[in-house]
Amino acid sequence: MVLGVSSAVFFVGSVLLIPLIVAYLPADFFVRDPMAMNWSNPGVILLKFAKNLLGVLLVLAGVLMLFLPGQGLLSILLGISLLDFPAKRRWQLALVRRKSIHQSIDWIRNKMNRPQLEIPERAES
Repeated sequence: MVLGVSSAVFFVGSVLLIPLIVAYLPADFFVRDPMAMNWSNPGVILLKFAKNLLGVLLVLAGVLMLFLPGQGLLSILLGISLLDFPAKRRWQLALVRRKSIHQSIDWIRNKMNRPQLEIPERAES
């Protein structure tokens, strides 16, 4: 029962939310400096915590969606995009450069009349 309900929730959530998040990512998301943030404001720290918590939930949901209905790889990509950890940019680029994922992202962004994501040729260190 719980597995069926969670499968339905993940499926509906992935079908509705993930395309919106993918469509509204800034086109330069993968080429801009990810470390440009002001850490002096306590609100920024709280926002970072919430963002990382959401990232963990998306990665976990994405792993589940590899076995249940839903967009597992895109969920994992979005979750990783929200998390802050060393080598994150390398992991993101490795996922987004996969042909199937890149085509899915381009298809979603084209349907929403959004520019394609700029993806650099090689991973940054």
